[in-house]
Amino acid sequence: MDIMVDLIPIENVIEENPRVRELVKQGYIIKP
Repeated sequence: MDIMVDLIPIENVIEENPRVRELVKQGYIIKP
């Protein structure tokens, strides 16, 4: 997972992954 985040811009990961969006809403992932 960490490797994928390094290779893919975090914005793309968040847009394409609803589960990641949920984590962002809950504060687990901080958007730059």
